[in-house]
Amino acid sequence: MQDSTYNSNSNAVLRLTTIVNNSFLNEIRGSFQRNLATANESQVPGSTPQALGITPLVSQYTTPPPLSFIFNNFGIFGTLDPSYSPTNQFQVADQISWSHGKHTVRAGFEMERTQWNLVFGGLGQGWMFMGSFSNLLAGDTPGNLLFCQFCVRSGPNGIIHAYRLPNSNAFVQDDWKVSSKLTVNLGVRWEFNGTLSDKNGNLTNTWISQLAPNSQVPTSAQGVAANYLGYVVPNNFDTRTWGAAPNGVKVSSNSLPTSGHPPLSNFGPRLGLAYQASSKLVIRAGAGLFYDRVGTDRFVHSVQEGNPYAATVALAPTATISNPYPANPAVGTFGQRWADIAAGTTSRLNHVFLDEVIHTPLVRQYNVNLQYEFAARTVLEVGYVGSSGINLTDYNHNYNSALLATPARSVNGLTTTTAANLALRVPYLGFTTNGLQGSAFDGVSHYNSLQATVRKQLSHGVSMQAAYTWSKSLTNIYDTTANSNDANNLAQQLGPSNFTRPQRLVFNYSWDLPFGKHNGALGYALGGWNLSGVTTIQNGAQLTLIDARGGTAYNVSGTSVQNGYSRPQLAAGKTYADISTPGDVKSRLGGNSGGCGYFVPSGVPAAVGCSLASAFTAPPTLGDGSVTAYGNAGVGILSGPGQLNFDLSLLKTTRIREGQNLQFRAEFYNLFNHAQFSNPTVGSGGGVNLMNVNSSNGGWITATAVNPRIIQLGLKYIF
Repeated sequence: MQDSTYNSNSNAVLRLTTIVNNSFLNEIRGSFQRNLATANESQVPGSTPQALGITPLVSQYTTPPPLSFIFNNFGIFGTLDPSYSPTNQFQVADQISWSHGKHTVRAGFEMERTQWNLVFGGLGQGWMFMGSFSNLLAGDTPGNLLFCQFCVRSGPNGIIHAYRLPNSNAFVQDDWKVSSKLTVNLGVRWEFNGTLSDKNGNLTNTWISQLAPNSQVPTSAQGVAANYLGYVVPNNFDTRTWGAAPNGVKVSSNSLPTSGHPPLSNFGPRLGLAYQASSKLVIRAGAGLFYDRVGTDRFVHSVQEGNPYAATVALAPTATISNPYPANPAVGTFGQRWADIAAGTTSRLNHVFLDEVIHTPLVRQYNVNLQYEFAARTVLEVGYVGSSGINLTDYNHNYNSALLATPARSVNGLTTTTAANLALRVPYLGFTTNGLQGSAFDGVSHYNSLQATVRKQLSHGVSMQAAYTWSKSLTNIYDTTANSNDANNLAQQLGPSNFTRPQRLVFNYSWDLPFGKHNGALGYALGGWNLSGVTTIQNGAQLTLIDARGGTAYNVSGTSVQNGYSRPQLAAGKTYADISTPGDVKSRLGGNSGGCGYFVPSGVPAAVGCSLASAFTAPPTLGDGSVTAYGNAGVGILSGPGQLNFDLSLLKTTRIREGQNLQFRAEFYNLFNHAQFSNPTVGSGGGVNLMNVNSSNGGWITATAVNPRIIQLGLKYIF
């Protein structure tokens, strides 16, 4: 298999700056960017799906589906190519600056329009996941395939779109020097962050509010309105190609498959002030609302694969390697939703969607800061910095995890919870348990920090700065989504951000070595030496642990953030303090280095020669005992390895004559060759820093976070 990619970029800018008078300046700008990306792959001769005995997802395709083996961590048959994607972006902007008395006013606007044309053929290959290579060798039997990701049935060329995306913004700001001691900054910014429309009308969406209640879902594909309720198409839907939308499909009043356009009310005021309380003390403060643009990848996956121009499919109920895909939905049709409780069968639809109400993520930022010169040329800066976010994008959020059925609380008429009736205990019958995933705006974040800096300005050849941050960052979004334990309860997913490091100290310095002034050769040898460096000390990142055995009652036993996962179950009498193994990091590596690892996995310590008891146990069972519950552990309950690193630079500058210098540099990275370790391995079945406690190597550390000591020498002639 061989991949080939081609990328090209073209950029042009035209700017006109006009000095109207000595207090008024205007700048107008126009720009154009074009990015072209195309990718292809050629397979080994004879590896067509037909030759391999695999029924292709798209009948015309002659490239095999990529196969990934989760536990062996490798795959075959490439990736999701080919693709062809030219993008054009046009911008026009104008900005003024006006000084008038104590006021300096700046104002401006920008209008942007993006054209993104896409031909994506790779999704039609399908992408199948298996547990291990042993599953492939086990033969063509049901159960050897786990799930199918990005499996999209489409036309012979793949999915085709002509996306259009508008954005606009405007601002005005007044920097007001109230007095010699007080300056106030007042401003407001307006943002219009658009979402995708499609020139071809290929933007079918699914609205949760329009789905038929479970009691009205037909027992078979009858072509009635209830089979199609929930589908929404834009008002430029291509009826010439696909025919009129069936009865039950809603036609939007605009070119977007949402209930309206993105908000026009995104006004973000900002306030800042600086007050010189004395010759040695300055107080600064600020607050503002900041609207964040959502990445196009969060929109596009939600609408690019809809019926009838494309159909995202799940694996067939009895999927085998030779026949993995169901026959329906077919291209050119809207997949019909149905469920037959008595027969135990459903339509098994798999839809991704964009929330019908568009919001714009909002972050509220605020800070107060004091700067005090407590010694000559030495300043102490202490401040509080905080923020809170709402309407943050939650990507591929699972809306259809199975519910628990009991005699006291039936679900769709069922009173027992078993593995067999999983697809019949869902909130929305007719969809698979992870086949109704939406991109919505229900994420939140909270950040609070104490930030202190001591800064010594250059004097006597010495300058230095020490910056310390003590912070806490919380969110209900892990990586990109919120599918941990009960996906419908975001409150129980609130915890430390997976990127946060609660304490961080960075010390940097520069010292012109005082070897004195000398003449002649001694002056050349001893003059111009400088020593500088950076020292970093910080906590480890907050880690979330998972147990692939948990959550099978809800079909949330996956190991990826998109498909959902269960956190582990703490053993009786154990607390979070019992998770970490004792000793320093070097004694906790596990694996070939010996020891139990960074933490002891559940149920497998004997297999790795560890005598310590694990803090975790098997998840509890539910219903008839064939399915398991979520674990009771929280989010971010384990701190990863910290970091202590020294980088040093020794520099010698020799003046040859005026305007000409010779500079020698000796740079030492990780000066003391101190081993600094990465997070524990995710273990078999883990993903995106989710450590699987039911894996014998789940607590092992197998990599370092920085390189060993590196010495770099350089000589530079400057003229």
